[in-house]
Amino acid sequence: MEINRPKKGRKYVYVLDFEDGRVYQYEINTDKDLQAEDFENIICDQGHNLNECHWMSHADGRIKEIKIEL
Repeated sequence: MEINRPKKGRKYVYVLDFEDGRVYQYEINTDKDLQAEDFENIICDQGHNLNECHWMSHADGRIKEIKIEL
């Protein structure tokens, strides 16, 4: 069985942008230990307004998609 492990130096930041109603996934390749301010600078550099988004970061780039039918 293959185990999916995060690749060294790879980090992800997800941005929920309320200005355009989209969710963004950014892959960041660095060995640097990024802090919240670093991620916020990256998010702003990509053109997002921090006052209009929520974000999170982690080392696993997999997205769990679940469909719900009502």
